[in-house]
Amino acid sequence: MARYRSVILVSLCSVLVATACGDSDENSNNSSSAGANGGQGGSAASASGATAGTSSAGTSGGGTSSGGSSTGGSSTGGSSTGGSSTGGSSSTGGSSGGPGGGTGGVAGSSGGSVGGGTGGGGTGGTGGGGTGGGTYVAPDRSSCAGTAGAASRSCKIDKNDPENTLRGPNGTDRIGYWEYLPANYGTMSHPVIVFFHGLGENGDGTDPAKDSDPNNDDDNVNLNKVDNLGIPRLIRMNDWPPSGVATAPQALSSAIVISPQHDNNCPPGGKVKAILEWVVNAYPVDPKRVYVTGVSCGAIGVWGYLAQNWALNDPTQPVFPAAIVPIAGNGQGAWNQAGCGMGRIPLWAIHGDPDGTVNTNGSKVPINNLNDVTECSGSEAPVDARLTLFPGLGHTGQVWNGTYDGARGIDIYTWMFMHTAP
Repeated sequence: MARYRSVILVSLCSVLVATACGDSDENSNNSSSAGANGGQGGSAASASGATAGTSSAGTSGGGTSSGGSSTGGSSTGGSSTGGSSTGGSSSTGGSSGGPGGGTGGVAGSSGGSVGGGTGGGGTGGTGGGGTGGGTYVAPDRSSCAGTAGAASRSCKIDKNDPENTLRGPNGTDRIGYWEYLPANYGTMSHPVIVFFHGLGENGDGTDPAKDSDPNNDDDNVNLNKVDNLGIPRLIRMNDWPPSGVATAPQALSSAIVISPQHDNNCPPGGKVKAILEWVVNAYPVDPKRVYVTGVSCGAIGVWGYLAQNWALNDPTQPVFPAAIVPIAGNGQGAWNQAGCGMGRIPLWAIHGDPDGTVNTNGSKVPINNLNDVTECSGSEAPVDARLTLFPGLGHTGQVWNGTYDGARGIDIYTWMFMHTAP
């Protein structure tokens, strides 16, 4: 796999031009917000207890580099009928008769497992093949909302829905989430983006529309908070794929998006790992095209996942993310724990500078160290480690919403989708 080294500092001039297009008051109703926090309030701790230093970045004229899109081949196998599975691990049907296989089986009742497919989730598929999950039917479509693509839909999946099998790492904690299914859902092995929100979007994972007070349907609480920012915000605004990113790859329109709600503080790395493994087994996704991104506290959880699972001596992981984009997170502890091993996954860290809530060193230290040939070289050199700093923006939605909607002038989607897992 080609290796890239890139550090990007967006000039102050370009930031000032783009500021008018950024986030406005999407998250102003979060009482925990501090200053122009955009809903992330409070101080976010490092995933491993590391203390960020103080640094002030200068201004550079470095440009933004972006790679071309990559398309994997499709695999066509003979048709086969797999057995259904009750509980335990998911069973895999025979080779799919084309991308995505047939119709998945029904999930078993124990352990949050997903059943095998009827010719489902077979071997092959678009974008490099691999063993996909079953064809998943989400629970209770009454809360689904149509999006700009008439057949695409987004749904709040209450943690208490009997069909919701998403659990935390202990196998019992229920997790509510937002689900977005593209218009061509079920016709292929889809890429998937898993988005982790910030501290201000924490909640108990329930759908307010199902509580005892019928007047609370539109309250900005629990699952209704998840779409306040980031990719879920764009989906709510019927702007997905984002119109502001003209170069976004066509494959983005076929991506599933899963946005789990965390309940308290920042999600631990073990919870992020459990969610990624569940997504790959619960949906008809291409396991080589699992993309992960998070904001502030969510980005800290993503860095924590890297810290706990991606040291050089770690065994092969059940899910190998194709690319990760942590925004305004703290990866210093992850560097201390996993070191050069994190560089096996393409990383693009993005941060406002200076950031008074999560210090900018949380992005600068791990990426700069990964790109330091005295630290990581030869077989330990990073696949693709990038850093973008936005001078003068701080810890604000102008950083993360502006990244996701294209207002900041960078295209993370083409970069993500040019990568596939080994």
